[in-house]
Amino acid sequence: MKEKIPCEVSVGANVVEWHYATGQVETLRLAADSSFGWIRGIFGMPYGMCYLDKRERLDRGIRHIYEYMSDLRLTVERTLDEEGYSERYVWRNVGKKPLDLAADELGVYATFAEKYDIADVCRRYRAYTHALVAGDVFYMYNARLNGDTAGVGLVLTEGVIDRLAEERLHPEERGDLVVMLPARTLAPDEEIVLSWRLFAYADREEFGRRIGQYAPLLQIDPICPEVGQSVRVTVDGVSPAEVRLNGIGVSNPFIAPKGEFVLQPMAEDDLCRLVLSGTPHVGVWAERYRGWGRGKYNPRRYVAESAAYTAAYEMTGDAGDLQRAADALRAYYHTPGAYRKPQAFLPVPLLRKDDALRARFERHLAVCLRPNRRRYTADRALAEYSMLCVAEALFAGRYAEAKEAAKADVQPLLDTPFGKLFVGDDLR
Repeated sequence: MKEKIPCEVSVGANVVEWHYATGQVETLRLAADSSFGWIRGIFGMPYGMCYLDKRERLDRGIRHIYEYMSDLRLTVERTLDEEGYSERYVWRNVGKKPLDLAADELGVYATFAEKYDIADVCRRYRAYTHALVAGDVFYMYNARLNGDTAGVGLVLTEGVIDRLAEERLHPEERGDLVVMLPARTLAPDEEIVLSWRLFAYADREEFGRRIGQYAPLLQIDPICPEVGQSVRVTVDGVSPAEVRLNGIGVSNPFIAPKGEFVLQPMAEDDLCRLVLSGTPHVGVWAERYRGWGRGKYNPRRYVAESAAYTAAYEMTGDAGDLQRAADALRAYYHTPGAYRKPQAFLPVPLLRKDDALRARFERHLAVCLRPNRRRYTADRALAEYSMLCVAEALFAGRYAEAKEAAKADVQPLLDTPFGKLFVGDDLR
């Protein structure tokens, strides 16, 4: 009789479940909060054209064997213990000829509970994710959106990755994260190994200590900065000699001493990315925010450009930057549908100086505050509150009542890094 391989393992309060047909992690509960499910997307499933061929029992775990359409075999060992959960991926050339593997041809899905819904669902069942990507250094920080300090971390213990990609099925939704491997020529019987460790932590200090066992710890303060906000970066507690920041439409990147810089979005994707020069080259996803979306003509990108140019104007006093900020915000308001959705990151200094743009902002706000609206997702509710904070800064007292009513809906989210991304302390 064929042995039945269990798809669930529990060790104390730690629980992990795998999908029978794909092998991906369906449920992960760790001791930091054993009642919270940390997986809401695709996690632990190989990226690319392959299928699950075999399952084998392991002590406190399972082994999955995947076959690719070429002479490539992937063996994944997944084990659970009292301290956390581990996965080890081994790709092996089982053919007689070398395999030329392009960049992004191999990878592993690594999506946690970062799926946004209405505010109450986010507080109960969702988390936010930060990641550091630097070749053989890779880790992810995950914390719940209800403001709890405890969470789950992931750290690379073996192997090298190329980048962290986002796979979206719809432009208005969060996508699944994919850890992509670099290009490689794999000789017969040669292997590629990738392994990581997931662990529970009580607070950010414990997260840092656990990460420090495997990789240099890069810290961002604040951890979830706004566009245009001054941020400080340290690596293992020491400020790097130079921080280089690429921004939309900025011809020369800002160079700032002692790791202090102004966060701006990059042109090629919808991520805030910090680029630290030196060795090794480090790219950081400060926050995966969908606010400016993909595509050259995405209207929300204009708001990000306007915020970036306004921040540049405040640093340099260059009137040209202020003009470019105004042009970008006008382009946003000329885009069909721009008035129908609340929008964070609207630059207060620019609106104070430009009467016409200030009037357009107030019309935009009036549309967003119309009664009988559908229930907002958490990010849109925060964006609406952000707009009301901007309105209160521009028109003192006129929108105070509406601001307090909106604040009641999003109050539990405001003190989380996710909430601070939309509404900085300077606006509250």
